[in-house]
Amino acid sequence: MKKVTLKGNYCFLPQGVCAILITCPKKGCPMEDKNQRPDRTNLSQDYYKVLVEESFDGIFIQKGPKIWLANGRLHEMLGYKPNELIGLDHWMVYTPEYQSLTRERAKARMRGEDVTPRYRVKLQRKDGSWLWGEINAKAVMVEGEPGVLVWIRDIHQQVLMQDALEQSELRFRSAFEHAGIGIAIVSPDGRFIEANGFLASFLGYKREDLIGMRIEAVTHKEDWQRDVEVHRGLLSGLYQNIVVDKRYVKPSGMVVWGRVSSSLLKDKNGNPLYVISHVQDITKEKEAIEKLREKEAFISAILAVMPDPMVVYDTNMNVLYINPAFTKTFGWDKSEFQNDPGVFLPSSDLYLTDSQAIKSIIYQGQPYIETKRATKHGKEIDVVLTASLLKQDHLKGYVVIYRDITEFNKIKQRVESIQRLESLAYLAGGVAHDFNNLLTGILGRTSILKLKKDLPEEYKSQILEMEKCALEASNLTKQLLMYARGEKPSLQSLDLNSLAQDVIQMFGRTKKDLTIFKLLEDDLPYVVADKSQLEQVILNILVNASDAMPAGGKIYVETSKVFLDQRYVEPYGVEPGQYVRIAITDTGSGIPPEIQKRIFEPFFSTKELGKGTGLGLATVYRIVRSHSGIINCYSEVGRGTTFTIYLPTVTQGVLESKEKPKYEEELPQGNERILLVDDEEVVLEVGRDMLEYLGYGVDVTNSGRKGLEAISGGVKYDLVILDIVMPETGGMEVFRELRRLNPNQKVLFASGYSLNGEMNEILNEKHVGFIQKPFNLHELARVVREILDK
Repeated sequence: MKKVTLKGNYCFLPQGVCAILITCPKKGCPMEDKNQRPDRTNLSQDYYKVLVEESFDGIFIQKGPKIWLANGRLHEMLGYKPNELIGLDHWMVYTPEYQSLTRERAKARMRGEDVTPRYRVKLQRKDGSWLWGEINAKAVMVEGEPGVLVWIRDIHQQVLMQDALEQSELRFRSAFEHAGIGIAIVSPDGRFIEANGFLASFLGYKREDLIGMRIEAVTHKEDWQRDVEVHRGLLSGLYQNIVVDKRYVKPSGMVVWGRVSSSLLKDKNGNPLYVISHVQDITKEKEAIEKLREKEAFISAILAVMPDPMVVYDTNMNVLYINPAFTKTFGWDKSEFQNDPGVFLPSSDLYLTDSQAIKSIIYQGQPYIETKRATKHGKEIDVVLTASLLKQDHLKGYVVIYRDITEFNKIKQRVESIQRLESLAYLAGGVAHDFNNLLTGILGRTSILKLKKDLPEEYKSQILEMEKCALEASNLTKQLLMYARGEKPSLQSLDLNSLAQDVIQMFGRTKKDLTIFKLLEDDLPYVVADKSQLEQVILNILVNASDAMPAGGKIYVETSKVFLDQRYVEPYGVEPGQYVRIAITDTGSGIPPEIQKRIFEPFFSTKELGKGTGLGLATVYRIVRSHSGIINCYSEVGRGTTFTIYLPTVTQGVLESKEKPKYEEELPQGNERILLVDDEEVVLEVGRDMLEYLGYGVDVTNSGRKGLEAISGGVKYDLVILDIVMPETGGMEVFRELRRLNPNQKVLFASGYSLNGEMNEILNEKHVGFIQKPFNLHELARVVREILDK
């Protein structure tokens, strides 16, 4: 073989590859054998093909600042056509933030300076996208001029994976700290490197005390030798991972059981770094299994009263035992279930079989599985499934327990629903407040128009109809406020018989297709109630009864006195004693059981859209409960429904009626000066018109700040009418400033909201009154005169 000597430059690239640049400055090429002249062109091409074109990485050579040569892989990597990179400035293959760095380093390299050969950059593709790359650069001579050989490796996926790994480590740390099972990191010599709080609590130590402690110190002495063998097996590679049950000894001497799932982590050279162990507290499970071994009959008795369904399988998954709770929950007895244990799997194949669940729990360390199972009647229920080994001297089978969490999940959904309803309540209160302002304008105008003597009769009837609609709308806002803010009743002693007859008479005039039977007990004790609210309760139930009988029917209203003992009232949180009972029964369509559970929910309605607000029975329920009463519903589909209400009794006359006199004919008037402060223009306009109609001098302002400015300006007002809820400066703030300026200033609060605790306290002060929006001319006249005459 001939030995050929070639002149040229060379450099060592990654993985020890030698790259050679062949240069022949003269026509001749020195060789040891002068009689043979090799084909230099082919030889150079062969080296080029092997070293450059066959490379998995991108390679280019720059001559000065320009790319003199670039291989196909680099063109492919950056999205260029063959040879498109030739002649480009070498820094154009990098993104802008790396162009200055690579340019300066290339210059330094060509000057012979010592420059970092390998570093990470962002590469700029032709289409504008970028990728991570690692470059390895070496100064070379290119055709007698300084140049740089650059080897570029695509590390984009590597960088992304590294970032993902860092995120994964953060998630691991969080999971480690907050895990619901014990986690330990153990050194090859058997010491705790790290332990989470769960494990420290399980072992009875502080976390910092465990670090550095030998595993032997917390292990039961009878289990230590096996632990040593398992640990050695992990370190030697005999086991990849292993699950064992072992005993630990707490500082108090108490013995607890743990199910330990361990695996070994090695370094890149295959040397053991540490063992990761997950420890599940199985003390109670072990105690149960031990009792089973000691006295099978005793355990059978326990299993018979166990509330959770349970199945015992042998090692081949044949059914050995099911407890009574299993039959009660799922419907199958042992003989039925033995024939086909898969019969209670839901139809969907998304759920694990018991065999799969056992493997996940016992051999893979999963503490439990939440899944579904089907009953004999086809109903699916939610269950939490746990499993444990059944053994004496050897494995005999598995115990699987199913806890029915269907109701728990429903409660969870109910809580979420309540949270949504709380938001709706807040919204309902705001709507009612704004609506009451508008109704004040309507009722105020209609009450003024009604007093006009020369008004045509046709207009009078229309005005009365407008007033009726406004009053009905006002009742709706009262329901909204009652739901949203829990409006408190204005209590007085009432004869329920008399009140019920009045409501029945009013209701009966509009429902000619219904027959109402009254079965009212004589000498009924009085009840303590808000008259208007109790009327609303009876009326709402009558309306519901009518809706259930669109073709007509019968309604029975019955009253009686009853005594409710402690056992009956305890679930309702009220006191035992004498109650008045009113029962309203219809012969309508009835309410299905699944609907009965929801009838008292706010905004729940089975009526067509536009035919019910969903507030009727919710308001009834709230009123009854606010009166320390009880309400029940009994219904049979196709036969009818009975609502039964119990209200506590009171000795007749114990409370004086708080019902205020009505001024339908008399209009108290005056000539005092009044300031009206409200942020709603409609209230200001109609309020001024009504007060002026009554003879008063009136000034109005649309904000609390302007109201204070008017008073501070020196004008003396006999009365200030204040809206409570206003932007910026609210009514309460204005009131406090008024009392500072003039402690005897008379103030009448007006609000679309019901009274709250703070407002009730202020009403106890002198020269303070309250009027509920919406109000008409007669109500305003009466209340204004009352406070002015105090």
